[in-house]
Amino acid sequence: PLALQDSYIDKNCNDSLKLQAVVTTHKIFTNIMVGYPGSAHDSRVTCFRDKGHLNNRQNCHNTCHSITRVVVEHTFGLLKSRWRILRLINVNSVEKAIKIIVACCLLST
Repeated sequence: PLALQDSYIDKNCNDSLKLQAVVTTHKIFTNIMVGYPGSAHDSRVTCFRDKGHLNNRQNCHNTCHSITRVVVEHTFGLLKSRWRILRLINVNSVEKAIKIIVACCLLST
């Protein structure tokens, strides 16, 4: 149905699938989930908002969170640069796009 296809359009009018991944410090995928429509920036993952009143534990958490995000961003960058098909997946079905994304993640490990 058209309504379902429309749900895969992001704010920039591009077709988008979310890829959620867990990676190691060595930039290896250990778990992925792909297929939900849309896009979300990784900064949406919870950290403490710094309004000048964070305690040491919260500051430490934010620092560790930031370091981890850098590793994840690098891993996704390596994935997209190694498998250029991910920049423009030109297929007729969401299921086929998901298979391509999963294959690229598996081949990157």
